[in-house]
Amino acid sequence: MLIELGNATPKNSVDGRPAVTEMYFPEADDQGLGGYSHKNGGIDHNDLRDHLVDSAVYAQGQTQLPDHEILVSILHPDGSWANHIDPSDLRSRPLWVAVRPDPLTPKGRAKDIEKVLSDYWEVPIGKPETVERDFWTRNGEPGVGPDIYTQAGLPPLTALFTNVGRVQQANNHGGGQVGATGQASASSATTLTTTTTTSSTTQWNGYRLYATVSATVMVWGNVVSCTSGANAVFTVDRWYAAATPGGAAGSTPSATGTYMLADGGNLSAWFCGLTTSAYTPAATDTSIPSEYSTAGGGLLRKICPYALTSGTSPMTYTLTPVFTANGSDSLPSTIQGCGFFTGMVIGSANTMKFGDAVSPTATFSASGDQMTLTQTVTGS
Repeated sequence: MLIELGNATPKNSVDGRPAVTEMYFPEADDQGLGGYSHKNGGIDHNDLRDHLVDSAVYAQGQTQLPDHEILVSILHPDGSWANHIDPSDLRSRPLWVAVRPDPLTPKGRAKDIEKVLSDYWEVPIGKPETVERDFWTRNGEPGVGPDIYTQAGLPPLTALFTNVGRVQQANNHGGGQVGATGQASASSATTLTTTTTTSSTTQWNGYRLYATVSATVMVWGNVVSCTSGANAVFTVDRWYAAATPGGAAGSTPSATGTYMLADGGNLSAWFCGLTTSAYTPAATDTSIPSEYSTAGGGLLRKICPYALTSGTSPMTYTLTPVFTANGSDSLPSTIQGCGFFTGMVIGSANTMKFGDAVSPTATFSASGDQMTLTQTVTGS
């Protein structure tokens, strides 16, 4: 789901003119996994405002709105909106709000969120026809580019940039090596056997392998290792469904389907993991200590909402995951650190691009307790 907001006071504005802030929320899969919650008609905008004020004043920013994670991620005092407006004017409200559903968005959710946000801020619904004339957009400065209604995509942070993360970025920008394509001869939940690719054991580590399930379905996996020589057998962390990478694992590729290894390496690192251990990040880190792994818990690693404001320098984008404790979690649990990874699998299978201490720490005491974790990435 893409939420666009007319931002009159963008943070780090290039020229002081208004900009469009884009917020992308991953949707859940068919099992309700991997996305962010919103219950249609479940909360009045006045009740929402009262809850957030009480949270800021009495609960040190912690919330308990398990049915409304999208709204919490946007409106929390440390959430997406607060991190994309001028810090000297934190009472600033958007000029308008527009919500576009994804194909997976449950019926009515986009319209309901649009209405709640409109009522909360007392602003109109819908992008103005003059948005490209009057606002910085992803097409460029005001007056440049057609009105193309596209969606956001990647991840962000104000955390320590790890060495392996820097290698990933270099490959993203520079390519690293040319790709390869071919036909498979066998497959499993974590492997694909090729018929035409020759490789060393580490040549493709940190890259993504794309494979066909059927004529209309593809999946991807992060390469962990492969056999050396001809007819390489690639091991991936798991297979990911393209539309719901934060949900359940994707289907196993066809044993005789086609595959592609693309240049540029793993592109996105928007999967956030937590730890209850004390954590001081170091550039050499490849994981966080004792990542939280209680089966079925709401504090497990998850995909993050992403937000970007056009027309700012240095470029800034944010990740604002909302973690909601449930009955499966080991409570109380105090979160002390976090890491941002290229996939959902806990362990050494994925690149950790950023690591950060959570300060102040956050204690989950009961089912329904929530933490909004905001990380900001700023670069040229």
